[in-house]
This record gives sequence, structure tokens and C-alpha cells, in this order.
Amino acid sequence: MPHTSSTTQLRARTFRTMGTVVSLTVASGHYAQTAVDELESAAAVVEDKFSELDLSFSLYRNGSEASRLARGELTLAYASESMQALYAEASEWRLATGGAFTAERPDGTLDLSGIVKAHAVREAALSLEALGLRDWCLNAGGDVLVSGSPEPATEEPWLAGIVDPQDRQALL
Repeated sequence: MPHTSSTTQLRARTFRTMGTVVSLTVASGHYAQTAVDELESAAAVVEDKFSELDLSFSLYRNGSEASRLARGELTLAYASESMQALYAEASEWRLATGGAFTAERPDGTLDLSGIVKAHAVREAALSLEALGLRDWCLNAGGDVLVSGSPEPATEEPWLAGIVDPQDRQALL
């Protein structure tokens, strides 16, 4: 864990969404209550972004747009702009990976879950920037995005541990 000055505090909030756990850690050198209020506001905005996307893109929610597409009640041509845009992005990934990534399940069902979480992280980052937050770490089930430093106004990097695939007990 990085050394933090006596005025820097790392505060975190977690929530469940999209079948995973999302955590937001904010570094703050402000007064304690300001830091708590800042984190609570940021966490609420991030959770709202994830929940909104989960409502549309989850195949586990019967009334979601993704479920309606999967059942054939809706076609992609009449889907929302965000559904069409993420499908277009998924198609670009299929081309870029030579077909290793695909937006369809083996049975042909459209499944954008492979990129929706990353999209949610991007959208949350834009919201955090709009709130004026500079030093944060967002981890959505292993999709991690950081900004700034855990030690504001320094170049101290955020640290991450990755499980060694050869030794599941060790970190790289």
C-alpha cells in the first residue's frame, strides 16, 4: 500500500451490479467530512451509471432491452442509440481481434456484456471528472481505471495486484 501523508485519506465505497462488485476509492486531502460527502456523492453517481446500463443491457432482467432483443421482440434496427452504438463497438472489437471477441453467444443471442462493463467504467469516469474529482480508482470486477494518484499532488502511482496464473496464491 502506498505511503499517504497525514492529510491524505483513501475512502472507498462498494456496491453490487452487473453480477459483480464495483469499488470506488477516492484520495482526498480535504477535511474529513468534506471527503466523506465527496465520496458519497461520487459513489452515488457511479452506482447510478452502472445501474442504468444494467437495466438496459442485462440478459438476466426479463424487461431489459437486451432481453427483448434476445427474445426477438425487438430488432437491432429499432433498438436504442446506446444499444446500436455498443453493438457497433463490439463489431469493431470482433474485427480487431480476428473474431476472438464476439457480441453473440454460441446460440446466436446478442450479448454485449463483454463490453458493457467497460463502457460503464468509461461513463463513470466522465462523471467523476465532471464532479471535479482527480484522484480516484474505480474497479468493476477487475476492469480497473485510475486517475491521478492515491497521494494527491504527487506522481505516486496507484498499485494493483494481479493473480499469477501459474500460482493462484501469488501476486504479480
